[in-house]
Amino acid sequence: MMLFCKRPFYKTPEGAISRTIINQDEVIAFIEAEGGKVISPEAMTADEQRDAFSSASIIIAMAGSALANAVFCRPGTTIIMVCQNQIVQPAYFGFMFDALGLNFAVVACEPVEGSNPHPSHLSVTVDLEILKQAIEYGRQFE
Repeated sequence: MMLFCKRPFYKTPEGAISRTIINQDEVIAFIEAEGGKVISPEAMTADEQRDAFSSASIIIAMAGSALANAVFCRPGTTIIMVCQNQIVQPAYFGFMFDALGLNFAVVACEPVEGSNPHPSHLSVTVDLEILKQAIEYGRQFE
């Protein structure tokens, strides 16, 4: 089973959009068309998160706290991490995924300039063709 961790739409009081997938509705439609399921980890109990992550063969999520649930994944699960292509240092995720025996791919996206005043909190637009390639990579391990 393939899971996509939906990102909450974070908007600051000043109107900045923080670390959000701008085209998330399009990404969700694509994931569902590929047979994937969409979850919102922050709305789930710890047991529900554990069960979802332990039953998935591919997990797609933006770099962030939802990926802490990787500890529940079975060895051989593929994590596809979405992040911006600037100011990226996902090495700690790589160390964690490697220690857990997980496969992983990074979908580095163009940041949406001006979406947040802090450069490491910029939102992104996901290129669906690159996401498709990452999913195809992950499917080889199912």
